[in-house]
Amino acid sequence: MIAVVALALLLGDPPDPASVLQRAPSAPPEIAAKILVNFGANAYKVPDRARRIELVEEAFRLAALARQPYPLATAIWPVPPDSEAVRLLEANQERLDGLGLQVRAVQAMMALDPRRALEMALRMPIPSPPRRTCKDSMIARVEEYYGLALQIAHRGFSTKEKAEGRPLQFLTGIVQASTTPEQIQAAVAMVRTFKGSPEDTAALVTALTSALTETQPNSRGFIGTPAVGEELAPLIRGLRAAGRSTLPLLEAYRTYLVTQWSGEACSDLPEAHGLLIFNDTLRKDAGLEKEVPAIDTKNLKPKRSNDKPANYVFGEEGESREIFKEMAGLRHPPEKAGPEWESKFTALLHRIEAWQPEDGVTPLAHFHRKAGAFRDLLPAAISEPLLETLQSAFCTYLRDAPAKTESPAEWMIHFRRMTMPWGPLGARSVEIAKREIRRGGDGLMNLLVDAGETF
Repeated sequence: MIAVVALALLLGDPPDPASVLQRAPSAPPEIAAKILVNFGANAYKVPDRARRIELVEEAFRLAALARQPYPLATAIWPVPPDSEAVRLLEANQERLDGLGLQVRAVQAMMALDPRRALEMALRMPIPSPPRRTCKDSMIARVEEYYGLALQIAHRGFSTKEKAEGRPLQFLTGIVQASTTPEQIQAAVAMVRTFKGSPEDTAALVTALTSALTETQPNSRGFIGTPAVGEELAPLIRGLRAAGRSTLPLLEAYRTYLVTQWSGEACSDLPEAHGLLIFNDTLRKDAGLEKEVPAIDTKNLKPKRSNDKPANYVFGEEGESREIFKEMAGLRHPPEKAGPEWESKFTALLHRIEAWQPEDGVTPLAHFHRKAGAFRDLLPAAISEPLLETLQSAFCTYLRDAPAKTESPAEWMIHFRRMTMPWGPLGARSVEIAKREIRRGGDGLMNLLVDAGETF
């Protein structure tokens, strides 16, 4: 098999799916899970249904080993454009978090074996992210699980189980367990989009009403979930239109807001956060402006925390400043590279290759800055020899970077950028990148190319 793969690479033909699947388990678990679930959901690449089921089940198992258990959302505004938080948000787009991978595995299984999909979903714990503090700049997102729960409730249970009320029990249990702002936002969205009988809807609203009154103060999570009120508005309007009382739900949300404003508040908690939509919109939508009093901001005097959210901004000091100063001088390349241009380009490339972390800079922050410098230099490579030299150095750096296994999602965003069409050479630069990966990359990088995990 190794000889066959090597010959295929040499001839420029991608290995068949069997080769990719044979090598996938050697990748970091989140990358392996993504490849397996993608192939398992593709009948063209893997015609055998039983084999696809095996792949999806293995992807589900590997997803639990992902280093990032949940996708992240920013809980600070504004977000500096060249910062740790931005890189984490970019890494989210790789969808290599454990929760998202398991959700996609269950969704893929629903098309293959709905009963197994139900069993997998029931094995998933209700997401309960760790409590965030005022020092955190990011919070977990759990909406994918709640959306999956709705799909399972509608499609995963048998006719007999539906008659027994099992889907409603499943959803009600999830809503009742939702006691953090992150969970509450997802639970409100789930109840709003639920399409069931009026009686089942009422049961879910009752569970949500109870959950809202049982949450504890969590300022960072509260800041990061501004959509709770926006999700409640259409739910309240729908209940009122159906002739159902909205008083308990509105009062419960008022309790929720007062609770969140009563604990220790992060220094960056926006003024009147969540209160305006309650005072000016929800009470009116519910037709309860007289029955439910507005929340007077003058009566809310939370103790403000002195802790600031930690979000490392990739500063331009020391060697970093000098490198990016030189980079600025290469942003407008000539149509043809003369000796002077090539000399400047090569000197800067060597400087980037030799760049070591400055004092106080974490290894991961340095990785982002250095990989970003390789990337930013790509548009200035206006000839094939220059681009080949740069891509070779970029490939070597990514190949040997500890982030490849320590932070796979953050490493992947730079790997993809290496394979993008850059500068005057356009699509040709993609071919050169892949050729350099074949020549100097490792097994993981070649696997990603073969699996189509490039730009």
